[in-house]
This record gives sequence, structure tokens and C-alpha cells, in this order.
Amino acid sequence: MKAYRSCIFCVVISVWSFAVSQTRDIRPEDPAESLKSIQVSSLIERARVKVRDNQVEAATALYQQAASIQATMIGFKSGAWWELGRLYASKGRTELALEAYAKVFRWDGSKWDIVPGAGDHIIVAMEYAILLAKAGREEDAKAMYYYGLRNLNPGQTRSVEPSPFLMVFDPEPEGAVWEYTRERLEAAALVVQAMCGGTMVLATRKQILPEELAIKANRLAPEWYYPLLFKAARSWLANWAPALLGEAESLAKPGLESQLVARYRQELAEHKAYIEAEEMFGAKDTRPMREGNDRRARMRCLKPNEQVLKRLSVQFPGK
Repeated sequence: MKAYRSCIFCVVISVWSFAVSQTRDIRPEDPAESLKSIQVSSLIERARVKVRDNQVEAATALYQQAASIQATMIGFKSGAWWELGRLYASKGRTELALEAYAKVFRWDGSKWDIVPGAGDHIIVAMEYAILLAKAGREEDAKAMYYYGLRNLNPGQTRSVEPSPFLMVFDPEPEGAVWEYTRERLEAAALVVQAMCGGTMVLATRKQILPEELAIKANRLAPEWYYPLLFKAARSWLANWAPALLGEAESLAKPGLESQLVARYRQELAEHKAYIEAEEMFGAKDTRPMREGNDRRARMRCLKPNEQVLKRLSVQFPGK
């Protein structure tokens, strides 16, 4: 019980600290920047309407106009390029989509990251990784996937990552190693997107739920245990969850994967016993998930490949 109270206290303090930091960073808005932001938002919204009407060329022109304005704004924003890349991808124009996605990221000579204004950076990285895999660019796809994996679950939240997510495609003692296939990389990327809250269909703005992404991942890699474990964890109170967890357990490879499933079973039993004793029926497990981050921090294959990342992104001016 003390562990639960301590965790809740830490969350409250973190939220309070964030709120205080935000109040300190308030600055007067630049009227010119505000106008540009309004123009970009208007162009992107008009482009979305064209996408819904299947007017691809008209939508493309509007996105490109928005991207041109974003290029003149303070900072380096790329939301228009991201949506254009998603449009091309949805129409099977993989090479054009990859050209657009390459403008969503930047390299500044010392670090590589997604630029502001393009949604959740891990979800976008996973979209990019899937496209690279479809184009047959294995090393590039792995580098982009590894970027997202390296940055997964910084808050160590168990509701995000119920069991350590460690799937990699290179020799790695800290990871669950699988032989690379396009389907397996896509399945892994979809599960990461699911853990980040899901994504959406560009044309309709319809939300694609985490459970839907897990189902698709299971179809792509039916031999892999994690999509089933993720679904079981998302619905741990359902009467069919134990059978799903049992199926995941049967698929887990001997060694690390089997150990992780067994540990999840033990932790789930501990949590259920705790909430029953405290009469907190249905309460989520708030204990931190540290092992995933600890293992990923030690993985050599997750360290940035600078040559690849520079090729997959925009060079920061002056670098």
C-alpha cells in the first residue's frame, strides 16, 4: 500500500511541477507568427476536406502551401509535411510518402529528433519505419523503429507498457530478438503505436483504437506473443482475458519472453489481491514499469546510427 501511495504522490508532484514550469514560460505572442499559424491551420483544414472528397492533387497543393509557410516560422515545424506523407502513403505512393516524411525530422549536428508540430513523435516514427520497410529499406526501417523504441514510455507507466516491450532485429542480450521480416517490423511498430494511444485515419479522422492495432499486429505476426499479451492486459477484468493470456504464454519463446509472461502473471495476481484487500475493485496497477526502460537504455542496437538518421531527415541550417 505504501508503494501505491508513494507512486500517487510522485504523480501529483510531477503534474504540479509541470504546471508551474508552464506559467514561467509564458511569453508575448508574435503577431506575425500568430498570423502564419492561422494561415497554416486554415490550409491544412482545407486540405483535409479535399482528402475526404478524394481530391488528392488539390489536397497536395494545399499541404505544400502550408509547408511553405511553416518553413518561414520560428522554429522548424512540419505538420503539413507529415499529413502530406500520410496522404501519399494511404494512396500507395510510397516513394513520395518517404520524401515527405524525410522533411518531418531534423538533424542538428549533435542530436536527431522530430521537429515540433507533427503529432506524437513516436507514432510518426513508426509510420515512417513501416513505409521504409515496405520500400525494402531494411536498415533504414530498423533505425527508425529503434528510434521510437528507444524513446518509448518515458514515464514508466504500466498502463502504457504492461510488460517490457523489447522486440529487436539485431543480436542483443537485453532484448527479445527476432529475425527481421517486413511483417514483423510492421507488427512491432503497430504495437508501439497502440501503446502510444492509437492513431487515426487521415481522411475521416476516425480513431484507430489500440486494440485494433494489436489485432492487426497479431495477423501480421501470428507467431509473436506480445500483441495477445497487450490485448489481455488492456482487458484484464474481462472473462476471456485469461484465455488470451494463456495463448500468449504458449507463443512466448523459451528464455526472456517466457520469463516476461510469467512475471506479468505474477504481477497481475499481486495487483488483484491488493485491490480486493483494499476494496478498490477495478483500480489500475499504478506501479512503475522500470524494466523496459532499463533494458532499452542498455541496448547497443538502439543507440542512434548517425549516418542513417542524417539520410532520413532534414539537415538543420548551418550543419
